[in-house]
Amino acid sequence: MHKVSVNCKILLIFLVAYLFGFAARMLWVLWAKDMPEFYFNGEFMLTTNDAYYYAEGARDMLAGFHQQNDFSPFNHPISTIVFYICKILPFKIESVMFYMSALLAPLIALPVVLISNEFKALKAGAVAAFMSVILPGYLVRTSLGYFDSDMLNVTFALFIIYLLIRLLNANEQKFIVLPSLFVSLYLWWYQSSYALILSIIFIFFIYTLAFMRKKIENYQAIFFMFISIVSFNIFSKDPLIANKILILNLAVIASFYAIFCKYKKLLSPRNLSIFL
Repeated sequence: MHKVSVNCKILLIFLVAYLFGFAARMLWVLWAKDMPEFYFNGEFMLTTNDAYYYAEGARDMLAGFHQQNDFSPFNHPISTIVFYICKILPFKIESVMFYMSALLAPLIALPVVLISNEFKALKAGAVAAFMSVILPGYLVRTSLGYFDSDMLNVTFALFIIYLLIRLLNANEQKFIVLPSLFVSLYLWWYQSSYALILSIIFIFFIYTLAFMRKKIENYQAIFFMFISIVSFNIFSKDPLIANKILILNLAVIASFYAIFCKYKKLLSPRNLSIFL
């Protein structure tokens, strides 16, 4: 009963913080709705150069083609999401791109609350969740019309950190593989996250050596995260490569996990050293 109660509190705090972050971004619409200089063809305009870069990829994907050597981010993850939303739902591409940051950016509240719960500080987590969705630097880079990877960059990083903390506090087998799944998604979403991910892995490894060197699950999680950051696309010019690499990474992780669940001795310290 206590567990259900805690989960309900986490969900409630997240939902309220999410709606707060969403409403804070929507205030801009109330301010700008009567200003014609913010409109083009009856729709709000995007607000940054990068936004128009990804918009070009989404437009070309909906058109089904792009000109050779035009540098269009055709099939880029951000453009791909807009493409599928517009294909499935009856929304204009301009509206989807303009409002997407307001829908995705407040998701940062979820890993913040989950991390606080791991430290038995849910009240502090509630305060942190409300602060995180409207911190000035984050709010500016995830405001309406800011159609960019910043919508989820910090959120993915915090999810990886949460899952590693959860691994330290729990002995469940699934937590050796979940961080690697978010590493794959993070790299798919934002390829420049490689350095940050490597830093997180390195710090986790140092912490393990210093305080939990006998916990084999930590080394297993590091093994799976290293699989996730292997670059298969170094020699490829395939415009679909980002999506293909994500599928390949997830398939490799799932295959190793299935094998290791069946043959648990393969995850011994000696064998992990060989694999790494």
